Amino acid sequence: MTRKWASASLLGEAAVVTHSAPYRLARAISILVIALLSLAGCDSDDVREQSFVGMQKPDIIRQLGEPDKIDEMTKRAEHIFGPIETIWSKMAMGDKIVTWTYNTTTGKKMLYFVNDGPEVAGEYFWFHDQSKNPVF
Repeated sequence: MTRKWASASLLGEAAVVTHSAPYRLARAISILVIALLSLAGCDSDDVREQSFVGMQKPDIIRQLGEPDKIDEMTKRAEHIFGPIETIWSKMAMGDKIVTWTYNTTTGKKMLYFVNDGPEVAGEYFWFHDQSKNPVF
């Protein structure tokens, strides 16, 4: 069955446009797909679930873009408190650590590189809602 839709042109003339059921279904599906893709692209919180350990810097940039923030520090103490302690014990005294931070709507993903290494040595997701973060 086809439906006829009346519309007015720019000249004020009435025009009848006919769309078949398969056309309307295909259009509805394409709108749904576009909506789902845009929702997925609006929030990078899937970053929280994904592991990047072992990935190379160019691959991360290709997937996530440039980091929102980059920090550097040198290990000068045996112990540290906070998200970085996930890899701190594996580092030698004097090692340099670079942290790439990616902000999302629910928190931030931190990727750690040791001694300018090309791949991610460790990672952590820090929630904005502090009640979801572990106590260090």
